[in-house]
Order: sequence, then C-alpha cells, then structure tokens
Amino acid sequence: MEGFNKHLCYNCFQERPEGDGPCPCCGFDLLENQQKYPTALRAGTVLNSRYIVGRVLGQGGFGITYLALDTQLDAKVAIKEFMPGELATRVDGTTVSVLAESKTEAFTYGAERFQEEARTLAKFIGHPNIAGVSSYFDENDTSYFVMDYIEGISFKTYIANHGGKVSVEDACNVMIPVLQALTAVHAEGFIHRDVTPDNIYITKDGMVKLLDFGSARYSIGDKSKSLDVILKVGYAPKEQYIRRSRQGPYTDVYSCAACFYAAITGYLPPESLERLDKDELVPISQLGIDIPEYLDKAILKGLAVQPEDRFQSAAEFLEAIESQRVVEVPGAAPPPATAGGQLDAAIAKIKKKPALFGGIAAAVLAVVIAVGVLSGGGKDDGPPLKQSAVPSVTIAGETYSTNERELRLQGMGLTDEDIEPLQYMVNLTYLDLRENKITDLSALEPLTELRSLNLRQNEISDLSPLAGMTQMEELQLSGGSGSNGNSGISDLSPLANMKNLTYLSLPPGSAISDLSPLADLTSLTEISFDGSWGNGVSSGINDLTPLAGLTNLESLRILVFGVEDLSPLENLTSLTELQLAGSFNKVDLAPLSSLTNLKSLELQRIGNVASGLAAEDLSCLSGMTKLQSLRLDMGQLNSLSGMETLTELKECYLYGSLNFTDLSPLAGLTKLQQLQISPNGNNSSPYVEDFSPLANLTQLQSLYLYTDGYVKDLTAFSKLTALQSLSMQANGLASFQGIENLTELRELNFYGSDATYRNVAPLAGLTKLQSLRLPSMDYQANILLDISGLSGLTELTNLEISGDVASLEPISGLNKLTSLRIYGNSDTAGYSSLAPLSSLTGLTDLYLNINERVTSLAPLASLTNLRSLELYINGDYNRPVLTDISPLGKLTNLQSLTLTERGVTDISALANLTNLQSLEIREYGNAKITDWSPVAHVPNVTKS
Repeated sequence: MEGFNKHLCYNCFQERPEGDGPCPCCGFDLLENQQKYPTALRAGTVLNSRYIVGRVLGQGGFGITYLALDTQLDAKVAIKEFMPGELATRVDGTTVSVLAESKTEAFTYGAERFQEEARTLAKFIGHPNIAGVSSYFDENDTSYFVMDYIEGISFKTYIANHGGKVSVEDACNVMIPVLQALTAVHAEGFIHRDVTPDNIYITKDGMVKLLDFGSARYSIGDKSKSLDVILKVGYAPKEQYIRRSRQGPYTDVYSCAACFYAAITGYLPPESLERLDKDELVPISQLGIDIPEYLDKAILKGLAVQPEDRFQSAAEFLEAIESQRVVEVPGAAPPPATAGGQLDAAIAKIKKKPALFGGIAAAVLAVVIAVGVLSGGGKDDGPPLKQSAVPSVTIAGETYSTNERELRLQGMGLTDEDIEPLQYMVNLTYLDLRENKITDLSALEPLTELRSLNLRQNEISDLSPLAGMTQMEELQLSGGSGSNGNSGISDLSPLANMKNLTYLSLPPGSAISDLSPLADLTSLTEISFDGSWGNGVSSGINDLTPLAGLTNLESLRILVFGVEDLSPLENLTSLTELQLAGSFNKVDLAPLSSLTNLKSLELQRIGNVASGLAAEDLSCLSGMTKLQSLRLDMGQLNSLSGMETLTELKECYLYGSLNFTDLSPLAGLTKLQQLQISPNGNNSSPYVEDFSPLANLTQLQSLYLYTDGYVKDLTAFSKLTALQSLSMQANGLASFQGIENLTELRELNFYGSDATYRNVAPLAGLTKLQSLRLPSMDYQANILLDISGLSGLTELTNLEISGDVASLEPISGLNKLTSLRIYGNSDTAGYSSLAPLSSLTGLTDLYLNINERVTSLAPLASLTNLRSLELYINGDYNRPVLTDISPLGKLTNLQSLTLTERGVTDISALANLTNLQSLEIREYGNAKITDWSPVAHVPNVTKS
C-alpha cells in the first residue's frame, strides 16, 4: 500500500520541511538512498497496514532490509524483504515478480529459506542476545519479516577501530553473550553456521546481539547437511568445506573459537583444511599475550580440526570458560603459564551479568550509530605503501584511504561506475566485490598488489584487466549458491601469469572449456566450479591434460563434458577431494587408483545423460583407505568388491545402473553415517534380499536402499539405533518387526508393493517420527489394516498409507499432521467414517480414497487450512451413496481440488472457494453435473 509523504524523513521519521535535500534533523538524503537501491520499495509504502517503510539499510543476494516505523508502537524496526535480484524484479512499484519461468524453482527454494530464517528467529523472541523476529507476513507476492532495529556497530568494526585486535577481557565481554545465544539456538536443534565478527553487533547500550540466521539449519538428520556451503575463510571448520558434510553445534563452536582468536591476536587462525596434515595453529599464550591457561586451552579445543575433538555445543564451551576449567586439547603442547588473575575475576562477573558492559558501549557511541561496511584493521605486514594520485576515494557514500590494504564491498549493488574510484586504491592486497552488478573490471587493472580478489556473483565476462596481477594468491569468480553469475566468462588466458595462485573458483554456468592457461600454475592447491550446477551440462571441460602437472592440487571440483580419459589425474597424489560432475564417455576408473590421499570422491552425472562410468567392481578404489565420502553415479556396476578396505568411510552414495546382489563388502564399514543405494531413472536396481551385512553399521544415521527383491521383515536393522532417516524398497513386507528400537527415527519411508503386514504395532515406540510412508499392500490378500500403532506418533507431520484401513480413529490425535494421504480402500472394506479427521485442523494437503461405507463428508468441513484436496469416491455407479459435497464449501483456502465421484450433481458449494486455482472433476456415475456456473471463477477446470 502506497503512503508516500514528502514531509516525513524516512530515517528519523520526524516531520521535515517541504522540498528535497538532506533532512535538517538527521542529514538523511532520500534521493541518494533511492538512487543507490532502485529496486527497493518506495519510501512511505505501508506494509501489513502497520509499518511505514523508510530508507534501505542494505541489499544482499536474498533481498533488501529496510528501516521502518511501527505505527502501533511508534518504534523503529528493521524489515527484511525476500527480493533476490538475480531471480526477480519489481513491478508496479511494489509487487515482486519472478524474472522467468525457469527461475521459479530457485525463487521458491530461496523463499522457503527466507521464511525458515524468520521461523528460526521467532523461536528466540525475548532472548537478550538474539535479534528477534516479532512478525512475519506475505505481501506483494513475496515474504517479509520484522526484526529489532539494532543501533550499533559490528564486532568486526569494533575490532578495526581498536587497531585490529582487542583485549582478552573485551573479547570475553562480547563472546560470552554470543555463546549464551548459541546455547539457546542449539537447544532448539538449530545451528547458526555463520558466526563471524560481522554477524555480531554491539548496541549503543552495550548489548551484544547475534544476527543473520539466514544460514541456520536444523542439526537433525539429513537437514544438517548443507545445501549450500556457507564459507568464511578462517572462521569455517573443515566440515563446511566438504559438500554434504555433516554439520552440528560443534560447527558453531569452531567459528566462535575463531572469533575469540582473531579478536585477541589480530590474526585469523590458519584455514581448517590447511591444518589437516600439519597443524600450525599457534596458541594465543605463545604470541606474547597474557591469557589464562583455561581460556587459552578452551579456545584451542574449540578450534580443533576434527569435530569430535571440539566442545560438542556452545553450552560445553561456555561452561569451560565460566567454570575456569582447564580442558585437555588433543595433540597440543601445554602453553606457558600466565597470570590472568584479574581476567579470572572479570569472567566471574560476566557469568553473573553478561549482558551489559559500559566500556564497549561507550566505544560504540563514540564511533557511529549507523550500520555500515568497514574495512578491517590490524598489523600492516604488506609491501611498502605506494603513493596514490589521491589520498582518499568515496565509494557508495563511504570514504576510504588509498593506503588501505583490505576493502570489503560485498552485496552493495555496486555498478561499473560505482567502482571507478578503485583504480586509485593501489595498495590493496585484499578486495571483496562479491554480490554486486559489475560487468567491467577495467578499474581494477592498476591494482597489481592484490593477493586476494573475490568477484563472486557479478556479471563479468572479460578477465583481461586482471592479467597484470601476478601476486594473486586467491581468486574467486564463481557464480555463488543458486546463481548463474559471471556466466559470460569463457577465456582464462589472463590468469596464465598468476604463478602464486593457490585457490581458484570458477562459475559453473559459464562456457569455460579450456584449462590450458592454468597448466603452469603449479602453486594451485584448489580449483572449483562453485555455485548452482543446474540440471544439465551443455559445456564443460573435456580434456583434463592441462591439470597433469598441478601436483600440489588438494581439491579439484569441476564440470566435465564428454570426458574420456582420467589418466591426467593419476599423478595428482596430493588430492584429498575430487569431484567431477557432468557427462563421461566410456571412462575407465583405473587411473584414480593412485590417489590414495583422497578423503572425498564424487563422480556424478548431471542431467538426463548416460553416466559413461562403468566398472565390474570397485577394486580400483581399494587403496583409498583415507576415503570418508564417496559418491558414484555408475553406468554399470556389477559388484561392490574393493570397498572392504574403505573403513574410514562416513558417507557413501551409489547411483546408476547397479547390478550387484551382495552387500557383504560393506559389512566392515562401521564408521558409515550415511548410506544410499539407488538407481537413476530407468536404470536397473540391485536385487538384494539379504541385508544382514548392514547389521553392524551402528553409526548409520541415514539409510536409503532402493533395491529389488522381497523383504520378509526388518530384523537386519535392529541394531541401527542411531538411525534418524530410513527409506527403502520393501516389496512383500510381512512385518515391521526389527525396527522397534530405532527410536531416533524422524523419517521412515517404505516403497514397494505386495506387502502383507496386518498391523503397524512395531512402530508404536517411534515417537520422534515426523514423516511416515507405509508400503503398498497386496490388495488381492484382502487384508484389513490395523493402524492403532500410530496413535502415539504425535510428532508426525506427513503420513501416507496405501491399503484398506480398518479405522481412522488411531490418527485422530495426530494434530501436527500437515499432509495425509490414504490410498487403496476397496468399495466395501475399511473405515466407515471420516469423523476422526475433523480434529486434524493443521492439514494443508489431503488425499482420500473413500469406500461406499462412508456416507458424509461433513467431518472435512473443519479442515479450513487445506490448500490441496483429492477425493476418490468409490461405490455403485447406479446407486451412489455419497452425493453431497456441500461441506467442501467451508474450505475457503483451497487452491487445488480433485474430485472423482459417481453421483454428484450439485456443485454450488464450490462457489465459496474463491481461492481455488485448479479443479478437476471426473464423473463416473450415471448422474451428471449440468450447472458448472459455481466454478466459473476457477482459472483451470478439467471435466472428464
């Protein structure tokens, strides 16, 4: 809703004189803000009939954050709007519209993540150290949520303003409240995944707030695997570098410990992956800094490379600090004793009153109240300063000295014109320009001192201005998660003289097909195509020969197109991670046998192409005894032989045409946590009936088996008590016996047919289940299914049953259900009433196959949250029993309705369903509908 008022300042929200120009009260210039953020909502727009939109606080990859005035409380708030610039645009000044149909899926996925952030933060309303969400709503075809407006500065800025490092006491004053916040976050089953100084804010009142939960994820089951890697070098533990690697509260512990370390020392800890083979992390106490032994060791333990060696939660980390308990650090030499008595006392005070600290509050007030993006500080150990033509430059309203070594301009919507002043920043060694709108890099050509340059998610095609940057060590050109940024890049020849380059990321959506310019860059340790790889590959690397001499490579993740020969990789024996995705042409895996240092191997097809990977067995992998993650998409695999030696495996995914019958090579892989065996498309499934080789894989948390063969019962899985997710093909299942003790299960999906089980009693104790699918019954067996064992599964949100159910009463108390689908009731058998469903008011999706014993749909009238309803009404064609659908008229939120019936003639009740977008009615009886006018408002109507 528009509400523009030229007499209101959209920064301080005070009345101001008529006319343009800066506000006389606070100096804010609306015109400048509007020019900087052209796609933002018009200032003065009223959202949710309550919030007056003010100036834009910032814009990033996911959307826009506004300052706003809550007219009910007369208070400033921050409002986040889901508005991904790569996927959507603004129409009519308010409505958000997806740019193209091809981007709809990505937009929907992003919106779900955005809404998830809101729901996450809403759980922590009232926590003093978390910026809480007070409201969230949908409007303008997108989503919004309302947050506390934090007036203060980031911990990153605070550190920079104090010369690049702070005292041990100041670090504790900030980080203890952060650990208290994370203790609450972890208790709810979440992990933050992006704890860094720029996501920690200190308010003008001295409160510490943890921000930016856009990366938060449940730490339960498969949901703890990151869909997109959140990586900030120095703060990211090793598990965040490995795609689909399990993350947990210990991930946040590492980041918190890194914040401690960087704040106190002025230096980032070495990258976690670099520490795997040789850990050169120097304890703080050995850097000439006075720190108590218990705090020094707690930080070291938090920074342990292996997750199991760290504190397992923020609560454990916090307890070690507050109790001043000296913890053991695996493999660490004892640091020298330090005084630190005064700090001990300070820690004790913080334990009692952690929220406020006047010294920091005063420092914050002495700097700026606005939230900004500032460059870091710290010790200047770079090359001698060059004399620039100008002493300072202004970029996007901020002034920077041309003596700066580091500059971070991430997500500011900068254009080519905006970055022209960068040509004078000749002393820069680090420059972050990711998530902007840059197409031309000419302004960067004079910056020959650059060691690190981040250009992710821009619109770059020509790299020639980078040709003179021979000192470059780290170059990021990737598209970014879910993005096709920089897709115009095709020629890498400007990089040919970057002999010091160690890290290179490239955009997967580009036309890069030739890696020969990299052939002499022997310092490279990592090459990766980072970002959205899409659903198909039309271009990629087809010749791996230029990589043959890059023997220092430790990580290689690239898109391939029609690769025929892997032999150029056989001498890359330093590789710990290898990922080739795309298409292969009759490739022999044997050259990989020499890569015995691999910890992660992934060979995966993308799109609807033949795999091109074929092997009789996996003996070529037998020497990879360090392997922890394996993902193979095979055109043919006849045996698992060769896997017996891979005893360090934690994740194993096998796809494609799988023809093996014997799982015994897996029997000794007792560290496995994730195992998936499934064909792709029309590929053959392995015929397996003996699952006993899996019986001792007791660390399994997720198991997916799509195999042919008949399964009598589930006793082979009885010891797998750590399982949180089990999905399998269960043809002919006669009993659920064997999984009674798998009480950690959240997800249980059975596929297949011809099942003969008569009840689900063994499932009664699986009270943590959230999703359950039962295998399809053998309908010729005429079994009436007793589902009373489901009555206590009150955490279920999704339930699917395929069989003749005796009664629906056992599910009447499952009030968290949002999706219920019951297939297969015959004409005369099964439940006779829908009454037990009337209490399931949270349902949004319902599918019912209704027999002729059911005479009324009235119980469905209370299910007013339904969005999708499918009813298949059985019965006699000539004497149908159920003909009255008037109860459906109460379901005013319905968007999709499918009705298969035998005697309905009156559909007038459907006139009330004003939100209905799709209607399908199949008439199988002799009586017909003659008046279709009640559904004239429905855009898509199918009659058959």
